Amino acid sequence: MSVAPIRAGSGTRIKILEALALGVPVVSTTLGAEGLDLVPGREIVLADAPEAFAEAVVRLLTDRATREAMGHAGRAAVARAYDWNRIEARLGDEVWGWLAAPN
Repeated sequence: MSVAPIRAGSGTRIKILEALALGVPVVSTTLGAEGLDLVPGREIVLADAPEAFAEAVVRLLTDRATREAMGHAGRAAVARAYDWNRIEARLGDEVWGWLAAPN
């Protein structure tokens, strides 16, 4: 399991995506996962209060089935939303759209 108890800051949370890509379940704060295309409770666990965060960590540590299911779901989410070929295709579409737009 990977934990990302991020309470301040900005930017892409590469550490979360890297963990999920490896099939490692992640517990994070809402701010920590902000902007990521993930389904809370299925692909990532989100908890903002310290007690809730600790409970989520303990739950994943003690519940192997949930831990494994979340690891698989997180890995699939990263493959679906953050595959470099898909990102390149979307970016290419955007660039061509900008170039084709009338000035």
